[in-house]
Amino acid sequence: MSQAAASYLRAKTPRSRTSEPPFAVVDRAAMRANAAAMVRRACPKPIRLASKSVRCLQLTEAVLRMDGF
Repeated sequence: MSQAAASYLRAKTPRSRTSEPPFAVVDRAAMRANAAAMVRRACPKPIRLASKSVRCLQLTEAVLRMDGF
């Protein structure tokens, strides 16, 4: 089983079934890789995170801790 599939199955725990939608499953490793690729392409300009597009505080904080944001 792939890591993404395992992450998806973990997200389907009983706790998530009682959560109110909307909710999402995010591959954090892929998110970090995508953010790092954006930083390389934008270099040396800093990137502004569109906080209205990313409504998850934990994801926003994770990206803003990266160099280049």
